[in-house]
Amino acid sequence: MPVTLSTLITACPFDDRDRQNLLASLEKFSEEKKFQLSNRCWTIIAQDYFGRLQIAKNKLLLEIQEGKRKFDKKDFKKAEEELEKEFINKLSSAENEASIEEVRDELKKYTPSSQPNVQPTSQPTPPSVSSTNTS
Repeated sequence: MPVTLSTLITACPFDDRDRQNLLASLEKFSEEKKFQLSNRCWTIIAQDYFGRLQIAKNKLLLEIQEGKRKFDKKDFKKAEEELEKEFINKLSSAENEASIEEVRDELKKYTPSSQPNVQPTSQPTPPSVSSTNTS
């Protein structure tokens, strides 16, 4: 799955108003500004990921220390894999949300007020087909 800048912006924990402003202004940004924004988004996402990973590891260590579980490297690997899946899902969800937003923007360009007033034509009703059982 290619990760677009729109996806990164949607996945980052920006304020909703800031996120909408960034997405709306994205086409106006220079390539340099887009590059900087992309790096900033990845930095924020990485900080969030590694911070949450450290919290998960600390929780496992505390449970081991309290005798609630035995030390097993597989538990740490599992915690990492689960968090990774969560972030992949978050990016996928952001991609879908960004796609939905693009569709909405495109639809706004074609509002009925900008289109000629066209009345729907009536379609003839197809004849019904009856089945005859020849047993």
